[in-house]
Amino acid sequence: MIASIDKHRIIAAVVNGIAIFLMLLRMYQIDSDKGIIIFIFYYPILLVINFLVFLILFFTKNKLAKVYVQIVLALLFLLVPLAILASNL
Repeated sequence: MIASIDKHRIIAAVVNGIAIFLMLLRMYQIDSDKGIIIFIFYYPILLVINFLVFLILFFTKNKLAKVYVQIVLALLFLLVPLAILASNL
């Protein structure tokens, strides 16, 4: 049986992955120089939302805050490769 934290980590990663996929798909569909603006605008919003969830869980002393720290760090780590990918679409 998967632990509660692992389930939450999987769900958070899948939701963020779907959001990134939809953002890149929309950029591909636009097929113009304006597509990168979508990335520049929505990716930081995704980071801020995850960071706010972390802060709320951290201040309520919830164990799940660790999951969102990992998600925020992963999103920061993926920022440069995704920006390069987004600029080439």
